[in-house]
Amino acid sequence: MRIFGTIISNKELVLLIGVLCVAAGVIIGVAATIQRSERDKLRLTDGQAIMNALEIYRTLYGVLPDTTENDCEGWDAGSSVRGEDNTFIQQLADKNVLNAPREVFGISKCAYRYQKFTNNGCGSDVSYALVGLKLENTKKAYHVNDVIEPCYPDIYRWTSDPHWIAFMIRE
Repeated sequence: MRIFGTIISNKELVLLIGVLCVAAGVIIGVAATIQRSERDKLRLTDGQAIMNALEIYRTLYGVLPDTTENDCEGWDAGSSVRGEDNTFIQQLADKNVLNAPREVFGISKCAYRYQKFTNNGCGSDVSYALVGLKLENTKKAYHVNDVIEPCYPDIYRWTSDPHWIAFMIRE
């Protein structure tokens, strides 16, 4: 067989095709890893925006938003982009303290979680909320740590999962 004016045997052709297939596989794998990292960076940016919005909400109204429907294993989902209007993110958006996050929720509709607690481990007459974000990679990959006070009870220890990052805010 002649390719680009050079005679190539069938063995060489099979070898060339094999090398090209391996190279294509490596490129596709690297591209998928980069996409996961970019989605996680977006989630972390959205998480910071959510925390800032919660602080603004608390400053304006003196309280944190209530938990709505507990539709993610007892937690409020943040998936207003999927048409579920009764979420903590929607409450923040309705008060004009947060634009809807850009997250596409490729992992699950529960990629953002919220729960408000009162008198639960942090003393009497203490209200606080937790916000959780599910990452595709581990939180160690981004050098981020959970921001939870030691008084937080052990009853919701999904925060020890390396794919979840959790933030705590007091009312």
